[in-house]
Amino acid sequence: MGTAPVRPWTCLVVAADSPLGLVGAAVDDITRHLPDPGVPDKCLTCGADAYWPCRFFDDAGHVVRTAKLPVRALVPADLHSRLPPPDSCDAPEWPSRAPDEEKDHG
Repeated sequence: MGTAPVRPWTCLVVAADSPLGLVGAAVDDITRHLPDPGVPDKCLTCGADAYWPCRFFDDAGHVVRTAKLPVRALVPADLHSRLPPPDSCDAPEWPSRAPDEEKDHG
């Protein structure tokens, strides 16, 4: 009897007072409620009848977006099509160039 594939994961260490560290519990919830490979429409953590993204994933995603962090960065690319379109919270707010690069050095 074979076993179903399980989505691989990794542990990271971040500063507790960093934006990501401050929402660490929500990041854990997002990861916990990701569907397994091959069943992208089910949250098996919530139960076989729970569709994904589930309520717990959505609640955790709200916390992450409130911290101005992109939820998509925490979700495998094969599941991006099942997420709501990125909103302004998913776009970086910092300048794409350093301030001194914008000056005319001509």
